[in-house]
Amino acid sequence: MSNSVQPLVPAPLVDTNRKDSRGSISGLVNLRDLGGLPTTDGRMTRSGVLYRSDAPYASDDTPDSLPAWPPGIVVDLRSHGEYTGAHPWIEYSKVVQIPVLRDAAVVTDADTLTRPTAKHLERIYNDILDAHPDRLAGVVELAAREAGPVHVHCAAGKDRTGVTVAILLLTATVSAEAIVQDYTATAENMDALMTRLEALGRRKSGTPRPSPSMLTAPAALIEMVIDRVAGHQDGVEGWLDEHGCPRDSVDAWRRRFVGG
Repeated sequence: MSNSVQPLVPAPLVDTNRKDSRGSISGLVNLRDLGGLPTTDGRMTRSGVLYRSDAPYASDDTPDSLPAWPPGIVVDLRSHGEYTGAHPWIEYSKVVQIPVLRDAAVVTDADTLTRPTAKHLERIYNDILDAHPDRLAGVVELAAREAGPVHVHCAAGKDRTGVTVAILLLTATVSAEAIVQDYTATAENMDALMTRLEALGRRKSGTPRPSPSMLTAPAALIEMVIDRVAGHQDGVEGWLDEHGCPRDSVDAWRRRFVGG
């Protein structure tokens, strides 16, 4: 199978949360383009550069709510044990698997129900930052080099994707308020996501859904991520440099993603 990138095709903006004739979700439910976000110097991020979502599956409809498709590169944050077979988009996009934390996949884990909820989520976010900061910084470097859209996803598109996208947005000088608003927007998609995973057989039949608090996207959690990264003594650039992403990649990502 080829990893070559096909020409980008503009697509009309329509609702992707459709259901097929069997009543199951047939497309991504936590999908969005991150264009149009304000930066700290009064500019806006470009559309068609950075997308985020829940995990795609082979039975899905092709996303048609995005300004350009397919992605130039797909950053899959799931671990090797979370899916089998080839990524469904590998025929037309470069797919790079960058696991950042297995424990973050709470939407497909039954055992998380026995753990403290709020503190468990807080631990997950700290562990994502502590376990593989080099991989998170590496996503910025990958994004800076690509010509086509960058698509980031994990299982739900909430925790691992939330942290990774927040770092990409911070690097592009998107305002903290806008980063928080984008992150918290995920919460409204979680019920549809659970329905989708159950319909696809990604959760065991009869398994209780995770605690509602595990499916939230509290502003305080992503604010903690922002504080930890931007609070480096040399700012976001210093945090990235410390973990292997050089300043020229930071500048290249800003040129790609932020309008003049």
